[in-house]
Amino acid sequence: MSGSRGNSGAKSFRPTGDITMTRNFKYPHLLPPDVPVWEWFLYQHGHLYRRFEYDVRVGPGQNPGPEIEPRLRQSAFDLSRRRIDAVGYRPGEIHVIEITKRAGLKAIGQVTAYPILYRLTFDAPAVVKSVLVCEELLVGAVEVLAELPVEVFVSGPLSEAIADASATNSTNND
Repeated sequence: MSGSRGNSGAKSFRPTGDITMTRNFKYPHLLPPDVPVWEWFLYQHGHLYRRFEYDVRVGPGQNPGPEIEPRLRQSAFDLSRRRIDAVGYRPGEIHVIEITKRAGLKAIGQVTAYPILYRLTFDAPAVVKSVLVCEELLVGAVEVLAELPVEVFVSGPLSEAIADASATNSTNND
């Protein structure tokens, strides 16, 4: 493998042919464009957490069926389980964190479903909260998130739009 590490912990390599891929060594489950978004969050808010776990598998998984070789069955089963980008541990709270550069309805679905799967998988004794970290919110996401119990951190110019939408929602619910 050739390449060099940058601040994101990513390393470029050429597996075969002309396709250049980037492999993320610091945060294995994150896509390379998501790494700076996560590092922004860590810089701004990481001190509030005791620790983080990455690529946390939750949910029941899918039986791969008898056609899969016995030596590959467990790997196939594990790969079928959902994976949480990061789980942050604070005193008395567990934060299930979805990290993406551009957050839309897919990210909102993940950030609302994964805490439920986390509680079912680990029988969590602490409060489990949903956290979305992104750089940009896609059309409709602000309005949907304003109605959900999801803590949102936006590293781009929409930070104020989220704060305004959340304030409006909390005023309407009083």
